[in-house]
Amino acid sequence: SPLFETTKAFERGIKVIEDCLANPHYAAYLRGRGRLCIQTGFSDAGRHLGQTTVAATVELLRQRLTALMQRQGFADIELVIFDTHGESIGRGAHPSSFSDRLNYVASAMSRRRFAEAGLHVKQEVSFQGGDGFIHFLGDPIALATLSRILEFALTPPAEGPQDPLYDEWDYITEFFITVRQFNERLMNDSNFAALLDAYGVNMLYPSGSRAQKRQHDSAAQHLDLSHPSQLRAIPHNGVLQQLGFLANSLGGAGLAAGKDPDKFGRLYRASPRFRRIFAMIEWAMAFSDPDILRAYIDTLDPAAWRREAAHGDEPGAAEERRHVADVLETADRHGRLVGILRVLEHDLLDLERELAECRAAEPKVGPLIVGPEGEARSNLRLLHAIKLALIHRIYRLSTHIPDFSDQHGVTPAELMGNILHLDLEDSLNRLALIFPKTDSFGAAGDYGEPATYRSDANQSYEQEHARIFRPLAGLHDLLRRAGVGICHAIGALG
Repeated sequence: SPLFETTKAFERGIKVIEDCLANPHYAAYLRGRGRLCIQTGFSDAGRHLGQTTVAATVELLRQRLTALMQRQGFADIELVIFDTHGESIGRGAHPSSFSDRLNYVASAMSRRRFAEAGLHVKQEVSFQGGDGFIHFLGDPIALATLSRILEFALTPPAEGPQDPLYDEWDYITEFFITVRQFNERLMNDSNFAALLDAYGVNMLYPSGSRAQKRQHDSAAQHLDLSHPSQLRAIPHNGVLQQLGFLANSLGGAGLAAGKDPDKFGRLYRASPRFRRIFAMIEWAMAFSDPDILRAYIDTLDPAAWRREAAHGDEPGAAEERRHVADVLETADRHGRLVGILRVLEHDLLDLERELAECRAAEPKVGPLIVGPEGEARSNLRLLHAIKLALIHRIYRLSTHIPDFSDQHGVTPAELMGNILHLDLEDSLNRLALIFPKTDSFGAAGDYGEPATYRSDANQSYEQEHARIFRPLAGLHDLLRRAGVGICHAIGALG
């Protein structure tokens, strides 16, 4: 059951299957089993190729597979296609409606071509993450979910005029190749890895049964992410949501649309299939804001902290901010993050321009309702503002951690660097060892008066725990709770 979810796999997938079918032993195995099974991935593929590119690429794979099985004489066996996708934008589950969700994966045209070829196709889709409990939380919603799936599966695609998208396949191919190449450049850009790593997964509660990073090291010092593929697909998607910019769904769309604006506009208005695919991008736009992303990036700008130190009049605040600025200067990440912000912002501006022109004309197909309403969008921005305030407070409070000699595998500089990455759990565990809380066991009363001397072994750091460490833990928890609110606002549960 081969899994196709990378550029190379999609390009070579049909040739691989063709070679297998030409092998008499494999052909006999298929005949005996009575079915051929393949998997197409939307979540990992979505970040390597761009989410919408995956939908078009999977559809092309299905078309080529139909022709191959007819040509090789295997049209009489069952074809099982399992599509792995999750609940949220960026992972392949269409958010507009349940009908759109199913049609996004299995288009009417590909289903008609299967039927015309006489192929018996079994379509399987996964319910991952929040899908697993939201759609099957109780009997009524489970019944509704299964009913909608049965309606889709048992109702043949409606006949009608051919979608103009299929008459413009050369343009569609060029459009999505442009999107794919943009995302491949993004994935191989070390600045994009630095963006994902700026705060990492530390604004999220751990989820799932697997480690969030593919490679894990228990070293005291934060190890920079060298490539986005080191991060698993779900946390990768989650990190982008927490930064306020869904790059894996938006990336490259503006560049592709701007290459031939007239043809893009015609398909956007006249093609239901293209409009359904593009609605994923419009949803991602509704939850993305370059100003929010810039605010997270500017939090790591030492110059901004120094400006605040110069103009603030709160007692002690200037020293806190200068300390944060000095640590950020040493980390030297802000310039790299601004570079990738410019790339994403430029592409988004192109996309907004092309969409504005399309929407100015009366669409020939019913417009899809995409994105949150005004109040929901304001709430989302407010959650990001709360998170940013919490991060600023964490940074300032961390400057009060007492100096200590290198011990327990960490230096003060390494510890502060970890905190700037919001790796609070590990940092606080190490601080608990460096500054232990101990119960006093002095010899009170042995000499008629209580002892005032405390040896190093009997030193307790209760004040540091009360003033610094416990508040840091509380702020981090509040930060992650606000992050959960953002996940719920977007619909990315789990």
